[in-house]
Amino acid sequence: LAKYFLPIFLILSIHFLFSQGSGTYTASLTGKVFDNEGKPIPDVEIVVRNVETGYIRGGITTASGIYNVLSLPPGTYEVNALHVAYGKQTKIIELGVGERVTVNFTLVPREIQIGEVVVTAEALEYEVKKTELSVPLRPQQIATLPVNTRNFLELMALVPGMKPIGATFGSGALQPTWVGFYFEGTEYKNEIVEGGLAGQFLSPGNPFPLDAVKEARVITQLYKAEYSKAAGGVVSAVSKTGTNEFHGTAFITYRDKSLNALGVFEKEKPGFKRRQTGVSLGGPIIRDKLHFFVSYEGTFTDRFATVVVPPLFAQYAGTYKVPFSGHLGLGRLTFQPVQNHFLDFTWYGRFDRNYLGIGGGSAYERGRLFYNRVYNYVLKHQYIISPTLMNEARLNFQRYNWEIANIAPFPTPGRIYPSAFIGGFSHAPQNWFQDRYAFYNDITYTRENHVIKGGFFIQRLRYEANQKLYLYPQFYFLRDTSTTPYQARVGVGVPTVEKWNTQFGIYIQDDWTVTPYLTLNLGIRWDYETNMINNDFAVPDTIRRDLIQFFGEKYFSRGKDRKPYWKAFQPRVGVSYDISRKGETVIFGGAGIYYDRHVWNVASDEILRYTWKVYYLDFGPDRIQWDDRYYSRDELLNLISQGRVPAPEIFLIPNDLKPPMTIQYSVGLRQRFGEVLVSLSYTGVRGYNEITTYNANAKQRLTAKYGPIQVWTDAGNSWYDAIYFTFDKPYKPGSWGLNIAYTLSWTYDEFDNTIYYGYLYYTNLDMLKKAPSTLDERHRISISSTFDLPFGFKISGWGTFATGRPYLVFTGTDDNNDGVLGNDYPAGLGRNAGRVPGQRFIFKYVFAERNFNLRLSKDFSYRGVTLTLMLEAFNVFNWTNFGGYVGNMKSVLFGKPTTAGDKRQIQLGMRVSF
Repeated sequence: LAKYFLPIFLILSIHFLFSQGSGTYTASLTGKVFDNEGKPIPDVEIVVRNVETGYIRGGITTASGIYNVLSLPPGTYEVNALHVAYGKQTKIIELGVGERVTVNFTLVPREIQIGEVVVTAEALEYEVKKTELSVPLRPQQIATLPVNTRNFLELMALVPGMKPIGATFGSGALQPTWVGFYFEGTEYKNEIVEGGLAGQFLSPGNPFPLDAVKEARVITQLYKAEYSKAAGGVVSAVSKTGTNEFHGTAFITYRDKSLNALGVFEKEKPGFKRRQTGVSLGGPIIRDKLHFFVSYEGTFTDRFATVVVPPLFAQYAGTYKVPFSGHLGLGRLTFQPVQNHFLDFTWYGRFDRNYLGIGGGSAYERGRLFYNRVYNYVLKHQYIISPTLMNEARLNFQRYNWEIANIAPFPTPGRIYPSAFIGGFSHAPQNWFQDRYAFYNDITYTRENHVIKGGFFIQRLRYEANQKLYLYPQFYFLRDTSTTPYQARVGVGVPTVEKWNTQFGIYIQDDWTVTPYLTLNLGIRWDYETNMINNDFAVPDTIRRDLIQFFGEKYFSRGKDRKPYWKAFQPRVGVSYDISRKGETVIFGGAGIYYDRHVWNVASDEILRYTWKVYYLDFGPDRIQWDDRYYSRDELLNLISQGRVPAPEIFLIPNDLKPPMTIQYSVGLRQRFGEVLVSLSYTGVRGYNEITTYNANAKQRLTAKYGPIQVWTDAGNSWYDAIYFTFDKPYKPGSWGLNIAYTLSWTYDEFDNTIYYGYLYYTNLDMLKKAPSTLDERHRISISSTFDLPFGFKISGWGTFATGRPYLVFTGTDDNNDGVLGNDYPAGLGRNAGRVPGQRFIFKYVFAERNFNLRLSKDFSYRGVTLTLMLEAFNVFNWTNFGGYVGNMKSVLFGKPTTAGDKRQIQLGMRVSF
């Protein structure tokens, strides 16, 4: 099928390309036109012109005076109402991503009106009446708030329910893997490993050039049926475009160790230097028709890691340079040849190079090089078939590739001591690929008070994993002074696994304005994929014969027992009602079902354990007698060929493994006070079919013939309940803006952090028990603000304050005799019984996380060129945020932190723009 897909794909694309419409990354206008007596006026021409690009769109009012203008790129628009018998009226409106804004007109007869009427309209009404729980990240916030890594995802911390996790974020009780991410309407989901956004797995880098990001919308709950493969929220972002005027920027930021405060656990400041630089340029190729925009950004960081080991390993101690470099590029062409056709092409590229795994007890030679590559091409075409019918096609190719290699060109076997880790890394080299060939089609039809939208997508995905696990044998020692290892691990076989998968989704939804005060969003979608869990895989007969007595038949596929999951029907409903009848007080709510998918790593591990086998060799009394020649890989393989070791680790996947799913429900109240919008809401999310694995053969309790037997299960569940409060006063030039969000939440799950949690800690299915999640924050407050000051100065900042999250506490002894220390909990307590304590803040020990970032800038303008000088301070108050609390009750460090967040960091910057 694979060899036929691309030609079919191209034929379908050409066929549909000239009949297409709307997307989740655009905005739309609606409204009514009345005369001065309040009667609707039919046949009024609505002409909408983008002030910056000159692109023109239009509509005609119906007999009820209603008009709709669909799928407008975010920006500033001039909306004109024209009729031969009435005077012209113009309104100026700023449209944001995902907004559906109402702009009404009252026209007076031409003989009565004196001059043209021009009014500035407001889009805040959308934020009042929307049915979903969402927060916009406006252009001003992205452009002016201080962002340390220039990764706008840092600002997710300002959104109620979103929780920072490394260089990305989770939502509610769900990890980043279950969050959907769209950039310019194109999906960027990481489908091969965990991490959520393609490119963020193991990378501290920035996913998009910050100067290229125009704005974004974060939808945490109750998103519409058009969104797919996202059980835990959606982020939809758009890039900038060229305009009728040439505009460009060039910037540089700099920070070194002299601008960093001394860390809590540091005796002296480690070496550090970082330079971020970039340029962007946009403008017209043909005014009002064809525009371009290009952007490049680079980050170059020199960090230093110190290897601290006992004197016995003194030759490995020292401080080593650990560099990072990241390159980002984006190019965009937009073209409106005629009023009812719009073409848009975007190219995106990313390349990161990083050093991992050096420092602490890990020697430099055990470090690894990490390469990260993402390339994306998307062509979009909008076709306005009639004033009430529009269609859009999107054609996309995306490649995501990450690679790990040992730093040492000729690695030695790894030796793992309690206090020192030396030699080659166990899980290198690896090389993973995800190729996405995608076609999306959406059609939108308007009829009076209905905006009906439907569409489908088809994606053909190629997954490839090259994993030479334990290519360099690893030897494990009980003590630092041990002269012989107690175990060795080595891998051998064919390391490459490749699979193709086809995904299909279809939906229909209706935004129905039942009355001027009541809005309903009704929708349903269905998703399907052909090969989520190796549907054609057959478990070897020897495995079946040996293990069928311990497990049910469903764990031993014969190559035709696994069927694609077809029950992913997802009804969704949202409602808002304006009880004030003035757009000031609105109640809203809704409910829906949201399916996601499993990362391919689950399926690839199953195959790999049979093609590239990892053997565990135990040495000692009643086991293999140690000989120093076994430090050789060839000698270990010789032992294996003699049949002197157990069979390797295997994975078992049930034939009926279901995709993860959430059920979401919310209710709330919004109140508008002039320019200020206040919201109070409750949301509940229940997660089902969450997967992890457990070692059913711990300590070889089932059979001595096999090593670990990892059994996948979809029995995991999660629970999230929260109350959100938001205060939103949008920024206006020459004034100020303030945004405050407070979250009160309760978060529980049955395993933590990763689908491989059970791989590390669980030895039977009964260990999946409800307990506080490591994402459980009882209270979180976020605040952001921007102020224009006299003499061209501007100050902006944002901060977060959160109570402590739980951490794992265990006795330090194998009380249940399963060979795992991390699942033996104190008497009467369960998983995650510890909680990070609060630190002093003003007058009380409440918040464990306290952070505030500040930027002061000054503009100097001359003849259309502006020079901006910037001074930024991250964690400006130098607060200490502890982490890494030791949960082993046998440790002398029990209950104490071993890590801490960065102390104050100061950065200097300069920007030139025209």
